[in-house]
Amino acid sequence: MEVAKVLWVDDEPTAVHVYSKLISKERSKLGIEIDVATSLEEARSKLEVSDISAVIVDCKMDPYDASVNGAAFLAELNRSNRALPSFVYSAYLDDPIYTRYIQRSDAILTKSKVDTFARPLSSDPFFETVASAAARYNGVKHLMPEVVPFNRYRENPKKYEEAVSAHWTKHGIWIKQVMNRSTLAWCVVCGFNIVESSASPFDFPDSDHLIKIGERTNLIPFAYSADFVPEEGTAASSTLPIVWSATNMANDFYPKLTIQLNQQNVADDFDTGAVRTHISDELVPKGMLDFCKDSSHLGKSYRSFSKTVQLTVVGTDGSRKTSKLTVNVVQDWKSSPFTLVNKNRKCLLGRDLFQAFELEVILNSRTRSTTFRVLNADA
Repeated sequence: MEVAKVLWVDDEPTAVHVYSKLISKERSKLGIEIDVATSLEEARSKLEVSDISAVIVDCKMDPYDASVNGAAFLAELNRSNRALPSFVYSAYLDDPIYTRYIQRSDAILTKSKVDTFARPLSSDPFFETVASAAARYNGVKHLMPEVVPFNRYRENPKKYEEAVSAHWTKHGIWIKQVMNRSTLAWCVVCGFNIVESSASPFDFPDSDHLIKIGERTNLIPFAYSADFVPEEGTAASSTLPIVWSATNMANDFYPKLTIQLNQQNVADDFDTGAVRTHISDELVPKGMLDFCKDSSHLGKSYRSFSKTVQLTVVGTDGSRKTSKLTVNVVQDWKSSPFTLVNKNRKCLLGRDLFQAFELEVILNSRTRSTTFRVLNADA
């Protein structure tokens, strides 16, 4: 098993060295080794010359200067193209001086020095997560999707499939950071630069536009949408067309709307808490210029790509309208968190339908049914 190197940044490395020795003894189980940096300057130098696959930082690095701290360093690192899976291990997690930096970073987990680790360390959730993230990054860091010429990719997408699928793993952290700071709904990345972006989720580029970008730059145009929190809720029950579908929570139901997509009629759950519509990959196949990113929902991770599709909303009164809508297509839908609430779902319809189609929806709690019509229906 290939061992991944984790950089641990702490100005008081005594405890770190203890854990480093323990991790070394469990190397075959965890698959990681620890490289210690006792200052931010040393950490930057090691990142330049060492083969690092994850970073753990302490917050307080200077007793006299609070601006010199690991959380600030982490936020700096997350904003760069060299973004790595990152973690915080500190006694100052609740200190306002440091929490604002932690919030700006994209740390996967934080852990207080007051808390103890489980033994063996390979059974501790913190180190399990560190090892998993480091192994994943270590497995793709040698791939270079950002420099693949677009003309070669178009000729043989299969040849570059592994490299392309690794793009988000390598660069997703800094891309999310840029979109969050600039409140972008989507962006297109070529090489190491964002070449197009927008704050509107309704002008996501279609394949023809992405091809033009690729031809202009001769780099693959990776298009990603920002994360949108879909829904709240827990597990699952069955559905009936237009009648509300129940959850396992007492007196809790999802209203339903009907759409037509790729010549299929689907009556499925409508969630006013969902900003974006999420659709099963069984309804929308993945294409050459559809690039997946990682997200999580209900504590479970999933992969999805954004795609502009032609969709028809069909009202209960027969009114209908066809329009383009950018949706999130969820890979491996049946195993995704979107089926935890309702195992028979094929999509979760969000508020973006209101903006794209101008709908009037009436929810009848007595009959647990939905009636709706399109206000600007096609003639």
